[in-house]
Amino acid sequence: MPFLQREVPQSGPQPHLQVLWAVSILTFCVLLQILVLTLTRGSLGKNASVIASLTLGLILPAVIIVFQVSPDPRQTLRLNGISLRPACWIMGASLCFTLLVSSSVELALRMGKLPPQILYLLEKEEKLLREIFSFESAADLLMVALAVGVIAPIAEELLFRGLLQGSLERRLGNWPGLLLVGLSFGLLHGRLRFLPVGLLGILMGYMVMRTNSVLSGMLAHSCNNTLALFLAFPIRADSLPLSLLAVSLLVGCSGLLLFLWLFRKSTLHTTRISKIARRLTLEHGPPPQKAWSMVHNHEPEPGEKS
Repeated sequence: MPFLQREVPQSGPQPHLQVLWAVSILTFCVLLQILVLTLTRGSLGKNASVIASLTLGLILPAVIIVFQVSPDPRQTLRLNGISLRPACWIMGASLCFTLLVSSSVELALRMGKLPPQILYLLEKEEKLLREIFSFESAADLLMVALAVGVIAPIAEELLFRGLLQGSLERRLGNWPGLLLVGLSFGLLHGRLRFLPVGLLGILMGYMVMRTNSVLSGMLAHSCNNTLALFLAFPIRADSLPLSLLAVSLLVGCSGLLLFLWLFRKSTLHTTRISKIARRLTLEHGPPPQKAWSMVHNHEPEPGEKS
């Protein structure tokens, strides 16, 4: 029955319109997050308001938008599973990346290689982070860990690597979409952290693209945030010797390269399958999807005319 079926359109918005759509969605979610954070900070407290802003400002809008415009929300958000081996390499690479960035910044500070403007921004950002994510009890620490290590990775990855990167990849290509979203991810984290966070965004986007799963980005994001939180608060890096910082820099750099190589090797099979499926889709078009209908596949009752 052809009238009960609909074809998924092969054509879509032009690339510049797709980019404009992505920027509009991103701007709306960021403004909504700031609004929720401002409205709830006085009533819920600092840590709870951060969780509320991430949930209501990023997760909820991304999910609502996808369910409204996508015929297959699960595939649009890349809510696919990942195997154990790539997950281990993802965690190792993200932890080594955080160790590499932290030790590089601390070594530059200790050796006096940073200009005064950067030093001022570093002190200002550290003060702001300690003010937002402050804790005086075990309950406060649990709230901070929940916000930084769980809610923020889920919220930001669903929006950036799930909704935006997948959308731009389909219209601009894999690498242009990945780079645009990664750099936007770094830009929204401030001028000072633009470069390291932008590189982290590109790294997580690469992992998501290789595995076709946003869970890869969530896992890498969670490991990075958790280790960064651990390094920022309990440990005073200025008390560590230069030799230990140099060793951590070397371990972070070599470990990052090693885990990325192992990750790429472990995802070759998945990447080949994705390329074959994409090529078949381009040659023959996407398979028709049947719209929901009250009378579709209706079996006639006994005595009922078919």
